Amino acid sequence: VVLKPNLISARNGRLACTDARIICAVARWFLAQGATVAVGDSPAFGSARSVLQAIGALPDLRRLAVPVVEFRMGTEIVLPCGHKAVMAAAAMDCDLLVNLPKVKAHSQMRVSLAVKNLFGCVAGFHKPWWHMVHGGRHGRFAELLVELLAVLPRSFTLVDGIVAMHQTGPVHGVPYSLGVLASGANPVAVDSGLLALLGVDPHQ
Repeated sequence: VVLKPNLISARNGRLACTDARIICAVARWFLAQGATVAVGDSPAFGSARSVLQAIGALPDLRRLAVPVVEFRMGTEIVLPCGHKAVMAAAAMDCDLLVNLPKVKAHSQMRVSLAVKNLFGCVAGFHKPWWHMVHGGRHGRFAELLVELLAVLPRSFTLVDGIVAMHQTGPVHGVPYSLGVLASGANPVAVDSGLLALLGVDPHQ
């Protein structure tokens, strides 16, 4: 089982990243079921290990003997639309990918939820490249995010909406006490429910 939290940056990490208590609680639960568990991501800045240290999760993960994997080494996959994506090998080589997003405002996508968090399974520097090449008003970025769902392993999503990032994001917003957890096997369904709860038109 690979846990995929949002570990975007150590800077403002306790608000910008998935809550450390959720990451560790989910790790403990899967260990109790007899699973082999790892935690991984490809942060925009720094390493997954350094971000987990900054948000206070690393000591508990060490006590649980849960390894941290860096989503740097990639394998090329062809998406249903024919576009090629370099996916993190550690994210692809698991029986279950547990998606642990954070509810956040996002300057490019308006909100970052379950589907957007799975973009973190694109390896290393390929992530900012996608933002540059496929972003913008007329880009295919949103369409390609959905295409990724077809090639990822079986997943389950648990969204951290306890304290959301408000106004702007994905790093420098302000806290908003939302008090919500959302979960499901289908990240699109989870996002649809959250957008309804937040009062955000999906077309935005």
